[in-house]
Parts: sequence; structure tokens; C-alpha cells
Amino acid sequence: MSTHFEKLRFRLAGLLGHGVVGGLFSTVRLRRRNPEAYLRSRRRGEGVIFVFWHDQLLPLVWVHRNEGIVVLVSEHDDGEYVARLLERCG
Repeated sequence: MSTHFEKLRFRLAGLLGHGVVGGLFSTVRLRRRNPEAYLRSRRRGEGVIFVFWHDQLLPLVWVHRNEGIVVLVSEHDDGEYVARLLERCG
């Protein structure tokens, strides 16, 4: 069972993390490779699965924020931090 302090800690991490990630990606230029296949699948209403390493999570989520994507994260504390950040990204 999570304590009140843990819940507050996760919530603050999500808020602060979103600000940091937003600030970071406002200075970065990202380029999509082969976006036609992705866009074609989305137009058809098909699902898309992205496979990536941990170091690619934030750029991928930032590019697709507010598109209703779903990300699998672990149930450990580090996964909770990531989940809170991802919720803030939409």
C-alpha cells in the first residue's frame, strides 16, 4: 500500500519530469523516418506497435504525445515515475 508521501512523490515527479522533458524537447529537432507507413495505418484505424530501447522512450512519447498511445511500464517504483510522466504527456 502506498503511503501519502509516496503518492505525493510520484505526483511531483510527474509534474517536474514533464516540465523538464518539455524544456528539453523544445531545444531538440526530431525527424520521423518513414512516417508514411505509420500515417497510413493510423488513417485506416489500425493499431501500430513501436519497439524500442529504454533510451528511445522519451523521444518517441514526445513525438506522439496526445495521440492516445499506450505504453507498458513495470510495476516497480521506477515504472511508476515513468507512468506519471507519460500521463502528463497525454
